[in-house]
Amino acid sequence: MLEFLKPTLKDKQWAKPIFLSSGYMSSDNAFGTAFIWKDAYDLKICRHKDFLLRMYGDGNITYGFPLGKGNFKDIINMLIDDAKERDEELSFVGLTKPMVSLLYEIMPEAFIFKSTRDTADYIYESSDLINLKGKKYHKKRNHISKFNTTYKFEYSDINKENIDDCRIILKQWYNESDYKNNESLLNEKAALELALDNFKELEFLGGIIKVEGLPVALTMGEKINDEVFVIHFEKALKDYRSVYAIINNEFAKYNLSDYKYINREEDLGLEGLRKAKMSYYPQIILEKYNATLR
Repeated sequence: MLEFLKPTLKDKQWAKPIFLSSGYMSSDNAFGTAFIWKDAYDLKICRHKDFLLRMYGDGNITYGFPLGKGNFKDIINMLIDDAKERDEELSFVGLTKPMVSLLYEIMPEAFIFKSTRDTADYIYESSDLINLKGKKYHKKRNHISKFNTTYKFEYSDINKENIDDCRIILKQWYNESDYKNNESLLNEKAALELALDNFKELEFLGGIIKVEGLPVALTMGEKINDEVFVIHFEKALKDYRSVYAIINNEFAKYNLSDYKYINREEDLGLEGLRKAKMSYYPQIILEKYNATLR
């Protein structure tokens, strides 16, 4: 049986280079993702030779697609054996099409694949979110113009001087959202607290908006690879209209111009969230699949 353990900051030294070099664009292919969501998804990792392996759950165990270099067929067989020792059938979650193709190439007809639309990532051209050009972004430009004429605001990178301001935003946002009766928001809040507590160590990048000195919005994320940056969180106080359009644009404009793509993660099947993500016209809707051994 392989030894899977929850990721620690010490694991970043060996795990992050494997994530960075994987070449995948999905939001779960980043060390920070694994670290901040480890408790919510009971996520554990294992280092085996040049591979990084991920396992989710304590019961009904699933696995992430192996990342790294080496003999993929051997490592898949090893995961099959590991699942059997845990009285489970091997199941993968969060597979993108290149992963599905590789798995099928290694073991044709061995797995049943199922698309999971609610977990698909929304990926945008960074230039689109920065410039908001053309008729399709007319409403976004209007929102930004309205905010600029209504409020006196300043944008800053998240740093040690203003990280407590981020906590002020989050405390008010979650209190307004009645998070204590919502398991999903409880998990998200715990992940956000981990992100803030370890912001520098995780090499996260973020921005904060203040209106007349009051913190009202924040965003943060991390590098997936040289071409893709993932936005993990974006929160704003509801009393400030159009503030989401501002924090989205300011962060992209001042921090993400060196990236070709911005991954804004999935919509979780929530109608309002899906509508909001589609309103920015994604370049790619990155489909994901689950795979179960026949």
